[in-house]
Amino acid sequence: NKIQKLADEYLDCFTGERVTSGCVAWDEDKHAIEGIEERVYISGYMIFDGCPGCDWRNDYHDPVDAKLEKFQDEDLHKQLFDMYVSITPKQILDEVVYFEIATDGYGGLSAAEVGRSGDDFAMQYYLAVDPLDMAPGGGSIDEQFHKPTMIHENAHILSLGSSQSDNDDPYSSTGIDDLYEEPYTELRKIVEEKAAACAPNYYDDASGCMKDNSYMNKFFQEFWVDIYPSFKWFYEFDDYDKFEDHNVLFYKKYKTQFVTEYAATNPSEDFAESFMVFVLKEKPIKSTITDQKILFFYDFPEFVEIRDFIRSNL
Repeated sequence: NKIQKLADEYLDCFTGERVTSGCVAWDEDKHAIEGIEERVYISGYMIFDGCPGCDWRNDYHDPVDAKLEKFQDEDLHKQLFDMYVSITPKQILDEVVYFEIATDGYGGLSAAEVGRSGDDFAMQYYLAVDPLDMAPGGGSIDEQFHKPTMIHENAHILSLGSSQSDNDDPYSSTGIDDLYEEPYTELRKIVEEKAAACAPNYYDDASGCMKDNSYMNKFFQEFWVDIYPSFKWFYEFDDYDKFEDHNVLFYKKYKTQFVTEYAATNPSEDFAESFMVFVLKEKPIKSTITDQKILFFYDFPEFVEIRDFIRSNL
């Protein structure tokens, strides 16, 4: 009961459905920093596993404006990473080889992300965190926001890892530097070809064609096949704002099928948001589609084990 009460508070604070006593309220006037027009890279760290005394090494500190200097604090970065480690089981941590601190502004498009690291660790992951979102105003870490976000990002690692797909993503196969820049012309062409070859399995541009028995493909076949024809990816538009306009309409049409509005962004985000709710909420007893998505994870003993680990370390 004590763990569930804490988990409920984390989820409530994260979604903003109810403002409980522990929540850090959204305050743009207090926490936003003017002049951040594009993503700013602040610091990066190499993460070593199984190497006593060398499990944390600074790779770079980029020059930053004075207004961001308080966010280029190695103590803050270590606290953010340690909090992530505290709720992340070893099988996921083993996949993470790089930790990056970057910002697109308070409340920007990305509070955190994971992606394939590339180079010598092509099949492993980097974790990027925005310190303006996680430590608003440069103060203490907003634990109720940081931890649910990290649970979400770990779901991507679980569902899009190298064992889950053919690992034939567009960037790795082409090496085109501006592939993900508007108007996405080349990306759209490449993904359409790869997705058509992958069908009826789910294709994700971060990982490739998902295997028949992969977590993500099973989730897609159960919950997205019927609604996927109404969905569009961001690269199907010549700018991201047009995608967001379309996605608002898509969410309104299928609102009752998603645990959060962000879950409607694409099937992979739906998986990650549903996993986060699976970890933080009690097992549902209803039969709505959102409840079925949460119950989906209970069919995998390894997910239940991960859930228990995270909840015991909240």
